[in-house]
Amino acid sequence: PAYQRLTVCLTGVASPMDLIRDAARTPFNVGRGIALHDFSRAEVDELAPGFRDLDAAISVLLDEVWRWTGGQPYMTQKLCDALLTRGVTRGEEEAAVHGVVAERFFRQRSLAVAEPHLSHAARYFERVSSDPRAARMLALYKRLLREGSLPADPKDAVQIDLRLTGLAVERVSPRPDGGVVLAVRNPVYAQVFDEAWIREREGLRPLTGLRERWELSGRAPRELPRGGALRALLRELPDE
Repeated sequence: PAYQRLTVCLTGVASPMDLIRDAARTPFNVGRGIALHDFSRAEVDELAPGFRDLDAAISVLLDEVWRWTGGQPYMTQKLCDALLTRGVTRGEEEAAVHGVVAERFFRQRSLAVAEPHLSHAARYFERVSSDPRAARMLALYKRLLREGSLPADPKDAVQIDLRLTGLAVERVSPRPDGGVVLAVRNPVYAQVFDEAWIREREGLRPLTGLRERWELSGRAPRELPRGGALRALLRELPDE
């Protein structure tokens, strides 16, 4: 009885479909969605008191941190902690932040991502050779990286899955229409999970990856291999 005062909370992420016991009845019948947003630039200013002992322009320092992280909480706090450990003097704010970003996040850019947070995101794509869901996420992420943003669809299962990896986020478009778009979350993700990383992943699933991109493009002819690309692809396929 003494332990009845305790409450246990398990935290994590899930897509809406993961919370539906019976799709024939009603969605969200075992839970409700809670939108968690990244820090705004104004909210990042709440971290300023932690830098009071540094001889640096704190607002410039936080501007640069936010430019790299987009307010992603883990990255924002990790960079701030590393900057405090390193120490920053006035005039070197931008260089200091870039150096810490490179040291913490860009040390290894390949299929095996070293930084724990980024390796967690990469694990969503480990089964790209056998899992159509992972292949669809990879194709969508490639479009985001190339096009900058796409119209957000909160009911699109692939967009939801990609957001759960951490690589993409919904935000208000800077365009005059002010619509909500899906975009790569911040420059750190864009540089770690770049075109070279995408090509490595696509190499694990050449034929299915092509089909996924073709489907996502609305079956546009431009996405079909032809000529030398088609001959090279056929050489890679198993004889059977």
